[in-house]
Amino acid sequence: MVRGGSGVAAREPASYAKIFRHPRFGRLEATSTSFAMQAVPGARLTAFIPADDHARAVMELLAAGDGVQDHFPCWPRHEAERVAELAAV
Repeated sequence: MVRGGSGVAAREPASYAKIFRHPRFGRLEATSTSFAMQAVPGARLTAFIPADDHARAVMELLAAGDGVQDHFPCWPRHEAERVAELAAV
């Protein structure tokens, strides 16, 4: 068991390889580490660690807001479906 800075206990983390695709920046490889938070049943905290210099540079750009409005060509169709689903709730 791991204790965070807030004193909240988390179970041992699990790590996995993760591949993201971005319309401008291409393929981004990362390692995800997921922590189960015992104080909130079912809640998880997932951190993505860049696997290489390219992914690190791109994640820094995205965190600064560069590229967050870039979309794949199919985005308008998926966004319309998402909006329709939210309206039906």
